[in-house]
Amino acid sequence: EEVKSALCQVLERLREYTAQKHCPFPHVMRTGAVFLPMLVVKELLFPMVQSSFIDKVLQEHKVELRPTTLSEEKILIQLHK
Repeated sequence: EEVKSALCQVLERLREYTAQKHCPFPHVMRTGAVFLPMLVVKELLFPMVQSSFIDKVLQEHKVELRPTTLSEEKILIQLHK
């Protein structure tokens, strides 16, 4: 129940960010999609959820994971500073 409540709060925050067209996390835009580093997902969005549970949910929902390109990595590092 606690995790469900936390996920609802995160969903609400993501909706707010979408409405404001503002993402407060280091991210990369590519072909109209927003990519967040897994570190952001696991440590900032879901710090109370075990990493393995996040991985399982992403696998079950067939979320495409991909490494960042070198140029994207550079952008993320600059945004993180």
